[in-house]
Amino acid sequence: MLKKKQDAVSDRHGAIKVFLQKVSGFKVLFFALILFGAMVASAFSLFVLPNKADNKLLDTGESETAYAQDSATPVTIGANGVLVIHCTNPFGYTGFSGGSAAYEALGSIYVLTVRNPTTGTITGQLQIPLGIGIVFDFLAEISSYGSSTGWYVSHLTFNNSDYIPEIGGSISMNGTTYQYAAIVVTTAQSSPTTYTISSGAGTGGTISPDGSTSVTSGGSQTYTISANSGYLISDVIVDGDSKGAISKYTFSSVTSTHIIAAYFSKISIAYMITPSTTTGGTINYTDVETVTQGNSSRSYKATANPGYTFDYFKIDSGTSTTNPYQFTDVQASHTIEAHFKANVYNIKTLTATDVSIEGGTITPSTTITYGGSSVKISYSAYTGFTLSKVTINGTENSTAKSNGYYTVPSTVTSDQEIIAYFTGNKINIYTSVSPAGSGSITPSTTITHGGSSVRISYSANTGYTLSKVTINGTESSSAKSNGYYDVPSSVTSDQTIIAYFTVIQLKITASVGSGSGGISPSDITYVNYGGSQSYTISPSSGYYISYVTVTGSNKGAINSYDFSNVTSDQTITVYFSIYTYDIYAGIGQSGGSSYISPSGYVSVNWGGSQTFYMYPSTGYYVDYLYVDGGYVSARSSYTFSNVKESGHTIYVYFARY
Repeated sequence: MLKKKQDAVSDRHGAIKVFLQKVSGFKVLFFALILFGAMVASAFSLFVLPNKADNKLLDTGESETAYAQDSATPVTIGANGVLVIHCTNPFGYTGFSGGSAAYEALGSIYVLTVRNPTTGTITGQLQIPLGIGIVFDFLAEISSYGSSTGWYVSHLTFNNSDYIPEIGGSISMNGTTYQYAAIVVTTAQSSPTTYTISSGAGTGGTISPDGSTSVTSGGSQTYTISANSGYLISDVIVDGDSKGAISKYTFSSVTSTHIIAAYFSKISIAYMITPSTTTGGTINYTDVETVTQGNSSRSYKATANPGYTFDYFKIDSGTSTTNPYQFTDVQASHTIEAHFKANVYNIKTLTATDVSIEGGTITPSTTITYGGSSVKISYSAYTGFTLSKVTINGTENSTAKSNGYYTVPSTVTSDQEIIAYFTGNKINIYTSVSPAGSGSITPSTTITHGGSSVRISYSANTGYTLSKVTINGTESSSAKSNGYYDVPSSVTSDQTIIAYFTVIQLKITASVGSGSGGISPSDITYVNYGGSQSYTISPSSGYYISYVTVTGSNKGAINSYDFSNVTSDQTITVYFSIYTYDIYAGIGQSGGSSYISPSGYVSVNWGGSQTFYMYPSTGYYVDYLYVDGGYVSARSSYTFSNVKESGHTIYVYFARY
């Protein structure tokens, strides 16, 4: 950009030379006094052309009040048309200070002079009478006022046209062309001359020094270019020309402005992300993804099919349950595989009845795996119940009832509840008495299986007594003794209950309480009220009568008993005892810790047997036995058999080896 502007300046300089040749030798008197001037501080470099848009120039025809670039600094027209520019704050870019700048009349010639100038611009307006030409003369340098040495007019803008004067040259204008001429004069310092080198770096690296660097004319400047980690130098551009991927560049013998820019490129390595899935679901991306090193991958999301649940991602050789999953700061290729598991649903089986007890069974209560095997649910009614309906998740299923089973398919996607309903059967209860007219029994009715029991009551008429109660032909002593019978709700068939009554009879119950023997007559003997009954008692062999009780009263060891004038039920119980005999076992000759077992007096029932064992201690042996007064050869045991008398003895004799 700087180079182009410098070229443009050169072109304009050439044009000025042509113009000067055309007006050479022509003398022009200045008839106009400067009408407008302003003094403005500029932020431009000394060698950059001023921006005309920033100069508040008067339009043609304006001759009254004018303003400098800083609108706060007015320009006034003095006596005899002399333009006086009020200057303040020279280094704040708002004007000049230390004097004034004006167009002074020297006879008939008006010369532009700058008193005590500083870098900046002077803006004014010169009135040129019609038909009169003007000439601007430029000195080699403005040195009329002491400290102004080293400054010169570097640039002129006349009536919106740019001119670059040559030192010591002149520019002529014909007043017949312009009624008013707006001028801008720019001064510059002649020495020392410096040039600006502008430097910058793109993303990924640095250039040092960075920014704007001033270099004295003829000097040099070295720049160092460095790439950041993960980047490399891609190119260095100097004044628009590529110098390649260099890390240093030196400007030598600097005589103009320059621009240097460093560019970098990211080191890119591509990695592959390979997605896949197992049975039971999908993954949102199935194509292989290419990811640049250090970047993040797409977000991979697994979605389970009905009946399945996302389980985990297999990431390379590891696993993750994070879903969705994204690879960040990718530094290697990866694989990601979505895994799913078949859902397991509960199968809850229940039974229901219209009564308080269970009416049947249903099995199993279990689980079912989606996509696995179906599960057969079976149900059956207990005896006395009937399957009334089957519901599947609250909905009645007639097929499941008629089949007697229900198959849960493996395609279910929720828990299942299967209920088998049972109802109790209606059972008839038939009641009667025998013989007719001997008593009463109530009620004859029905009973619901599993429902409430039904009590059957019966009572004897005068002169009769309840002799027995039969339930479906079987006598029930409890039904008779209780005086009623509760038909349980568990019955599964019709019930027939008959109450039998007889003329009042009393019973005598004969029994053996213990031991072996008999009583005659035995068991129950019925006796009319006030009647009599005799009993004979006989013990078995080896037994003897211990005692006899009659209706709870101990009658001693009697062998017969007579009941007379019986007015209530009676009992007779005989207690027999077996004869027992003692056998004495001992040691005839001891031998250390040798012994016989059992030892001492041992009781044996009549006709029973008893074995004795000999245990010699170490270093001893059984020498012989002495049984019931006779010698018996040595042995390890001896048995008394069919013992029917007392007085038996056994002694063991031990001897040392």
